[in-house]
Amino acid sequence: MNKNKNTLDEISTQMTFDLFKCTDFWLIETLGLLSAGQLIGSNLKKVKSTKITMTDFFLKKIPLSIRAIPPFYMLLSYSIETLLKAVLTSQGKTPEQTHNLEKLSAECGIGLSNNECKMLKAFSAYSIWAGRYPIPKSPIHFDSDNFNEAPIPWAKNFIRDTIKLIPESNDVVSSLKSQVVRLTNL
Repeated sequence: MNKNKNTLDEISTQMTFDLFKCTDFWLIETLGLLSAGQLIGSNLKKVKSTKITMTDFFLKKIPLSIRAIPPFYMLLSYSIETLLKAVLTSQGKTPEQTHNLEKLSAECGIGLSNNECKMLKAFSAYSIWAGRYPIPKSPIHFDSDNFNEAPIPWAKNFIRDTIKLIPESNDVVSSLKSQVVRLTNL
């Protein structure tokens, strides 16, 4: 019995590892994250630009609609991350377990300008902490120069440009790519 359990665990581990290297899997995740972000984002369009002070933050005087902004950026950042991992798997590489979008872009062979590096650092902050926690878990993650600069139009363009790096190896990949592009046009 114990021998069978080990064999099943090994098979399960191998199946998981095989999925981790599957471009389709990463594109499906990208599509799901973009869709979820779209649900939040459609409501954020109604929110007027509001300057939030640290006093407001600590006194919890921030409207719920404003509190939805960091999770929205987190989902957008995760969608960029899974797309970059889809590119890596399409190149026959195994993606590293990281939220560092700049590093993943470099592994994909994407040349980045200084401005693009700055944008990816901003989105990485939302993946690592800003979309989930009120403060960074470590001082090394806080970079006040990059934290608030994560423009949505730039991210959509980055996604549309990056997805072109994935070859349309089958109908599923082709369909997923077109769905991702369609979502970025909304």
